[in-house]
Amino acid sequence: MIAIRAPDTGAADALRTAHRVGLELASAQPDRSAVVLLLSEDAPEAAASVPADPRAPAPRVPILPWNLAGQSAIESVLRAAVTFEAAACALVAAADGHDLPEGVARRLLAPVLEEGFDLVCPCYASHRYEGVVTTGLVYPLTRALFGRRLRQPVADELAASRRLAEHLLGEGWESDPHAGGRLWLVTGALSAEYQVCQAWLGARPPRVEAGADLAVALARVVGLLFHEMRLHAPAWQRVKGSRLVKTFGDAAPGESPPPAPAIAPMISAYRLGHQELQRVWGAVLPPQTLLALKRLAACAEERFAVEDGLWARIVYDFAVGYHLAVMDRDLLLRSLTPLYLAWAASFVREVRDLDAAGVEVRVDALCRAFEAAKPYLISRWRWPDRFNP
Repeated sequence: MIAIRAPDTGAADALRTAHRVGLELASAQPDRSAVVLLLSEDAPEAAASVPADPRAPAPRVPILPWNLAGQSAIESVLRAAVTFEAAACALVAAADGHDLPEGVARRLLAPVLEEGFDLVCPCYASHRYEGVVTTGLVYPLTRALFGRRLRQPVADELAASRRLAEHLLGEGWESDPHAGGRLWLVTGALSAEYQVCQAWLGARPPRVEAGADLAVALARVVGLLFHEMRLHAPAWQRVKGSRLVKTFGDAAPGESPPPAPAIAPMISAYRLGHQELQRVWGAVLPPQTLLALKRLAACAEERFAVEDGLWARIVYDFAVGYHLAVMDRDLLLRSLTPLYLAWAASFVREVRDLDAAGVEVRVDALCRAFEAAKPYLISRWRWPDRFNP
């Protein structure tokens, strides 16, 4: 079973994608029954307009409306998997005016159906400046916490087994007020030792998204990460180091990167934050970190660099501050933005002359710094009274 999430601009792209995915499923799994679900608020009306496709193999894979009815796309696909007693389910997002990479349905579902995996996350070919929040925060933090090297743990595409779906809709659903999101699904699988893997899907289709304030977007992602850290603390505190996960398919070359983002505005934003947020940062960061940040604010652009260990400890200190609710959590999360921009400026300056392999080596070094600093996180998490800024 595969679910197609319609883009906000309408159902036409979702209908086209649904037909194509239906053909893929019938061809790739001829001995299995399959269904394509069209996830949309106006799913019944949209599905009624699906024309017959003379190329469709027999038996034709049905396209069924599945109205979200207040559910997230993740919840909808998991509940549909249980309802249909599907061995595997997958979710893909139809892109505005663009086709998904060839074979997405097969690549996502095959590891579950043929290899017994419970969760398949995607790998996309991307340029060095794409997904910097994932590179600098989501990937190194989830890798250090749960010990699995899922390069893109939060994405629009994924596949899951019915075993995982039943687990998440049971105990996992009842225990988490943020149930239904991608981070919830991934951390739920990782913390319970389900079998996870990743699959190369080619180039990421472009997404048309409304512009969002960086502080708001960053606070939302980091807030969800920190929330899941609190929920799964007993699990991640037992994990040491990290290990590779099985990766299906071969990496495709990414597109040529656009010009490097301007570093000067990011540094300026950091310096402004350093002037205005001393009280907030001082509530969560130790004196030696505050001293390092003071020195950083005085650095010239050509020498501006955020050391990996410093960045890891900053993220961990903010996670502990969030856990302890030392102040309004929204204020705490928003105050991380200038620090993130400082790291991003440093990262852009370091990788702008590297090839794709060099960038991954650099990202791996960052992740290892997060892993090396994890005992610091555990100590602060378990015994917060030993530290008083």
